[in-house]
Amino acid sequence: MELYQIQSFLTVAEEGYLTKAAKRLCVTQPAVSMQLKTLEDELGVKLFERTNTGMKLTREGSRLLTKARKVVGAVNDFSDLARSLRREASGVARIGLCTDTKFLRIMDLTTRMKEDFPGVEVHLLQSMSETVLSQVRSGDMEGGFRFGDPPIQRDVDSIKLAQFNLVVVGPADWAGRLHMAETWNTLMDFPWIWLIQECPYCRIAENKLLSVGLPHKPPEATIVDHEDVISAFVEAGKGISLMREDEARLASKEGKVVIWDKDSLSTQVNFIYKKKRAASPVIRALIQSVRQVWQLED
Repeated sequence: MELYQIQSFLTVAEEGYLTKAAKRLCVTQPAVSMQLKTLEDELGVKLFERTNTGMKLTREGSRLLTKARKVVGAVNDFSDLARSLRREASGVARIGLCTDTKFLRIMDLTTRMKEDFPGVEVHLLQSMSETVLSQVRSGDMEGGFRFGDPPIQRDVDSIKLAQFNLVVVGPADWAGRLHMAETWNTLMDFPWIWLIQECPYCRIAENKLLSVGLPHKPPEATIVDHEDVISAFVEAGKGISLMREDEARLASKEGKVVIWDKDSLSTQVNFIYKKKRAASPVIRALIQSVRQVWQLED
């Protein structure tokens, strides 16, 4: 049994699909399938049921998943301890990005890391907030940026970087119609560009709708999975949606969108890392650099 087989098992369990797991592991789908088959043959148990909706853990697979997490975690801890014994920050820092690099101050961060910690190789991985959380917990990322409230998992620590607003935007030529909409209830008459459930914007919007007595989702909604898609669809006149206020103000100034100014939703951006790995020189270097770039006190 090899460590990479256990890592493949863990990744498929977390992603639910062979294609997504292969992409995350940077290998081919047949390679992941073969690793799982070899592992199942060696263990003598079936780990997954192949279904039309993805890979579903068997009862045996579910029981082994907890052990797999401990194995991978122990290896990461071993590696971190070895680096700390050398008393230097060296290795790879895989950082999850939940939005554009400008908002997250990534250019400043990579410059700071290169100057202060030249032994650390920074890898930037674009992902969604919940995937960043999952991969930080599994050890696939040393840290990452995440929208929304701090995660409630006890194994993850969070640094609040900034509070910001989300606003409702629509196509520029819908300005008259949108300004006439006085409440969230009247916004339900518009077609919406809505986000998938895994996106924190979606949960924030759902909570707002429920708080004012509306269904958790607009009746007419096109579901997308990325902020860039939202901008493109809104500008093309396909519907209204939520956008970060800084992006919305810029797009409004350029005549691409119009902002509904009756209300806004507040949320925050955080930097997260695994508590058990906080002593790692690489993660300490990341935390220090993030705090300096965002001008936070230690």
